[in-house]
Amino acid sequence: MVALSFDDLVAAVRSAAPDQDALARLGAAAALSATIADTADALLTHFVDECRRLGHSWSEIGAALGVSKQAVQQRFVESSLGRLTPRTRHVVEVGRQVADDQGAAALRLDHLALALFSEPTAIGTKVLTDVGVTRDGLDAAIARRSRAAGARLSDAPPMGQAVLATALDMGHNYIGTEHIVLACLRDPSSLIARALKDVGATDAKVRPAILAALRTG
Repeated sequence: MVALSFDDLVAAVRSAAPDQDALARLGAAAALSATIADTADALLTHFVDECRRLGHSWSEIGAALGVSKQAVQQRFVESSLGRLTPRTRHVVEVGRQVADDQGAAALRLDHLALALFSEPTAIGTKVLTDVGVTRDGLDAAIARRSRAAGARLSDAPPMGQAVLATALDMGHNYIGTEHIVLACLRDPSSLIARALKDVGATDAKVRPAILAALRTG
């Protein structure tokens, strides 16, 4: 088991502000603490998502963490919403409607990918459009992939872990439409990543365009 040493953390703070006063070191400690907390949340969320994909119930997951089913759902399903930009929040709302229309039990990345087109001027949507992706084309590709032999809709992971982990990997403390797009491509073997590839959106094409848009935006 990996253990974080308190002394190592203190040394890291002092290294970040070696010649500054105590208040500066306090600020550095606060920043480091926030990073550790975010990373810890992402780590737990990753393994919660793994348990969900393997069929474990929220009750089982809550028991493993020593909390109630309701508490674990609130923490890992709802807590990431505070990071959403206004456009992303709207995409999530539309994504939930897409999920409802399909009779899906949970909001998945394929629903969010389709919902992105409700915000045509958002970075993620513009990048997809620029590489030739349309909503109808992507919808058809997702449908084809979901009908393929051996396909499982659970291969399109839920929003929380993939999108938050993508944002953290990029050093961002918010969740934008660009993070949704990259999260959809995070696992090349997932249904949504394969559907995006079918319509010409690969990580190799999309990621550089997103990074360029963030630099100029």
